[in-house]
Amino acid sequence: MLGLNMSDNQQKEKMNIFEECIKCEHDFRYFAETYLKVQHPKLGLVSFSLYDYQKRLVKTYDVQRFVVVKKFRQGGFSTLTALYGLWQCMFHHDKRFLFISKTDREAVRLSLIVKNAIQHLPEEFKPLLTNGNDHHKTFQCTNSRMQF
Repeated sequence: MLGLNMSDNQQKEKMNIFEECIKCEHDFRYFAETYLKVQHPKLGLVSFSLYDYQKRLVKTYDVQRFVVVKKFRQGGFSTLTALYGLWQCMFHHDKRFLFISKTDREAVRLSLIVKNAIQHLPEEFKPLLTNGNDHHKTFQCTNSRMQF
């Protein structure tokens, strides 16, 4: 039974965390704008907020299995896609994401975006990784994987 030895405050806190997990599981935008942080070149660490074109891309990701995007430079598409993959791997079972880049340096940079996002999550949301190097991330609880 939930919380036999817990105070009312502890039970409420656990319930709030559970409710937040449910919200995050069902809504990438909520999760991203509430919990994700990214490194901005001039402003440093900032909360991740989506532009309208990024919101449309997320909707497309949600309904299409395969997506090809003609993108422009500095639009945040790579960051958005990496963080969308992180969300999928954290909250959904048996997801696989493969990121292909021209150079190893680009792959490591993309992996670093995910690593930094995980690092700045609240403790109760940090995923357990069985493999968390520069090229592979395997999520223990969901059996999901990201490969860079």
